[in-house]
Amino acid sequence: MSAPGDDLLSYNADIPDQRTFARFLVSLADDLRDRPQDWVRTDLEQYLRAMANWLMNGLDAFNENMRGKTTPDSPDWRLFADLLCAARIVDD
Repeated sequence: MSAPGDDLLSYNADIPDQRTFARFLVSLADDLRDRPQDWVRTDLEQYLRAMANWLMNGLDAFNENMRGKTTPDSPDWRLFADLLCAARIVDD
């Protein structure tokens, strides 16, 4: 399990449960506040559209290339975190 100081925004961070996912969301909000220049989209509508686009067009390649496995049929907390992280940096 991740310790409070771990970088929960890292694609390989362990997010095994609801409480850790909540900490991840706080880290994501802090990242937007502290480093908006690192985000491709800071507008909520564009961010949500980027999430949908990545989910439909990038998730499978990400799982194969970065995780070495196929996309799971049942999502887990890490998959949700990956989706939220990807939307902040992907380009259409």
